Amino acid sequence: MEANTLLPNIDHVVVLMLENRSFDNVLGGLYPAGASFEGLTGKEWNYNPTAPGVGTWTVWQASPGTTSGTIPFPDPGEAFTDMNTQLFGGPSPGSCPSPSMGGFAANYARQPSSREGIDQPSVPPIPLNIMQYFDEGNVPWSYALARHYAVSDAWHAAAPVQTISNRTLTHTGTPSMMPGTNRSRVNNGDYTSGLSFSKIVEGRFDPPVKDTTVFEMLDEAYPSGRAGACRDLARKEGRLNWKVYYHDAPLSVLCQYVYQHWCLDSLYGGNVFRYHEHFGAETNFEYDVRSGLLPTYSFIEPAYTGVEYTANSN
Repeated sequence: MEANTLLPNIDHVVVLMLENRSFDNVLGGLYPAGASFEGLTGKEWNYNPTAPGVGTWTVWQASPGTTSGTIPFPDPGEAFTDMNTQLFGGPSPGSCPSPSMGGFAANYARQPSSREGIDQPSVPPIPLNIMQYFDEGNVPWSYALARHYAVSDAWHAAAPVQTISNRTLTHTGTPSMMPGTNRSRVNNGDYTSGLSFSKIVEGRFDPPVKDTTVFEMLDEAYPSGRAGACRDLARKEGRLNWKVYYHDAPLSVLCQYVYQHWCLDSLYGGNVFRYHEHFGAETNFEYDVRSGLLPTYSFIEPAYTGVEYTANSN
């Protein structure tokens, strides 16, 4: 079906961008391996870093249970050099290499130990755990959604980069450049150097990303859907072009245009809202859906801190 036939039938686009899990880890076992599904065969392996060239770790399914959501713990390496090592076997693989996908266990073995709680002992990484993936018994809701809707099993990122770079690319089409350089931002610290999490929560910072966002383009294309100014009660019930719904911190406000539409001191006006703001037990997103106020484009952010399963922090 042609795009110009489909688009008039689409009233809302809702983007939920979660954290810290790969396609293979969550949906690698969605269907049996075959020509029509790029999932796991169950035979994928990495060398055991304690016996390189001899012992191997093969992918495995975690049994449903109270601890399966915390695998792997500690967190795997997320920095650009970590991901290069996981994919290519080294931190600086050179120009256009072919990914061997053989460095996950070795890189995980080099990650620092960590505590799951203040009173808990420090736990070292277990390389076998990085080869784990979930079956339907672990994540039934993910499997149900995947079978009901279309799922891409051949999605590729422009580069293996960290959380904020991926989120910035989603909003702007670029991870943004480091000021005064020709180098792209690839790690979280490239955006947050000198910026604490509490400063983001409180809105006390200069947004580092000045690039044009999809939110700005929507407002330019459809002026009638622009948000009113902060404390503008008249715009409370109007349908907007876009909204960001967040839990503890809206990382989207690292983009200047989103930051400018975040009304920290007002329940009304702007485009950026907490899940729980001023409608009691009902979230703002639920209220908007029920009340016919869902914007044309919604972006939903997960909880980044204070969650039960640290490694599965959504």
